[in-house]
Amino acid sequence: MKGSIGRLPMPAGRPFRILQLTDLHYMDNELDASVDARILDLVGFARPDLVVFTGDQAMCPAAVSLYGRLRAVME
Repeated sequence: MKGSIGRLPMPAGRPFRILQLTDLHYMDNELDASVDARILDLVGFARPDLVVFTGDQAMCPAAVSLYGRLRAVME
């Protein structure tokens, strides 16, 4: 939740999994949909407990709306 600090539940019987995604370089073009699809594939494969976005993420003024869309897809 935006602006909240809480605790993440620790999985029983296995390590805590983190998926780091970096330097996605969203450009607000037709390639973004394929990036979203690959992210969902990675999330489905890795089944992380936490997804972290780092590095250069967006290369356009529409960055906030693009990440809003990605957040909606991932929820």
